[in-house]
Amino acid sequence: MKRTLLIVLIFFFSLHSSFAQDCSGVKRKTDAFTREQISTASLKCGNLSMTLERSGDKYYIGFFFMMGSYSDAVFAKGEKVMLRLDNDEIVEVENDHDFKPTSTPGNVIWTRWTTKSQVDEQLFEKLGKHSITGIRFMLAGNEQTQGVKDRQADKIREAAACITTGG
Repeated sequence: MKRTLLIVLIFFFSLHSSFAQDCSGVKRKTDAFTREQISTASLKCGNLSMTLERSGDKYYIGFFFMMGSYSDAVFAKGEKVMLRLDNDEIVEVENDHDFKPTSTPGNVIWTRWTTKSQVDEQLFEKLGKHSITGIRFMLAGNEQTQGVKDRQADKIREAAACITTGG
């Protein structure tokens, strides 16, 4: 009887862990002032970085990208980053204010943009169910389109699901 119970318990725990979400890329902290739970994940997404964040009941998506030359182009309010999902749906992250670039002088001048826009929970739920296969945005009059590697897409999907469900 003890042996059977032990086998059942081992099976239960192994089954539970195989269905558990991988939240290893998600960092959690509590804001000391508001006491709100904040969950963030910073991930590679093609040639740029993507940040997913939940603060209380608000959701944010941010991007970090750069180019090897000087630009004073503003990634303006209302401009969008389009994300193609594996079900061919295109979702958009719209800038909710202007994002000005910063530059670093040197042998090569690097111009960087860091964005963070509030999005709705439904967008996070979609990202938690479907992998991103491509990204497109316009910057300084140039269209930027790139694919996303399967491994990167899987990490983004897992992090979005984890943040949305609180896993």
